[in-house]
Amino acid sequence: MLTYALMCLPFMAAVLVLDMWVLKTRVTLQRRTWAVIAVLLVFTLVFDQFMERYIYLPNPGKTLLLLGAMPIEDLSYTIVGVIGMGMLVTYGEKRK
Repeated sequence: MLTYALMCLPFMAAVLVLDMWVLKTRVTLQRRTWAVIAVLLVFTLVFDQFMERYIYLPNPGKTLLLLGAMPIEDLSYTIVGVIGMGMLVTYGEKRK
């Protein structure tokens, strides 16, 4: 089963639709957004290896792929969070 991957898809789609067509902030097209995502993905990779190995053991049957001890879908949470927060901050600044 791909439970974790299927849980991520609606949130990824919602953030992309809001960013590109509803709020029209287009933060996904900005270089600085991808720079922040890259830095946070490195932190996510390091931290999640420790957390998934020693604190929480994910069910391998529910993930698409394990990256070390971490489900690959954990990276999507970071991406959605950065795009979502960037979108809200940019929209708030545009409204001033």
